Amino acid sequence: MFEQRRDKRIPIHLPTKIYLGHLTHTGETQNVSKHGVCLICSSRFPQGAILDLELLIQQADALHISGRVIWIREVFSRVFTGFTYGVELRTKPQEYEAYLEQLMGAIHPNGMSHQ
Repeated sequence: MFEQRRDKRIPIHLPTKIYLGHLTHTGETQNVSKHGVCLICSSRFPQGAILDLELLIQQADALHISGRVIWIREVFSRVFTGFTYGVELRTKPQEYEAYLEQLMGAIHPNGMSHQ
């Protein structure tokens, strides 16, 4: 089955703080794109929930974005049980878009990192 995506996904694992209401959860990105983020987290969020995200791109540097949960998949493995979320971004600061451009420049056309 062919899946058509609006944007190129950049696979990257960034520690992420997830804020929903008065609670803070921890998770990790699986990939990022111009219009969305794929997250993995042990906490359950409802579809349609608005999440405020803090993507930790360096030890003392974070990107703050906001998005809505579009889809949810339950994950069961020997090392992790939780959920994967597709989050459509509602807010994208210019720093986020600049970070994506930086990541795109660090990836070869075949998807491999320069490193």
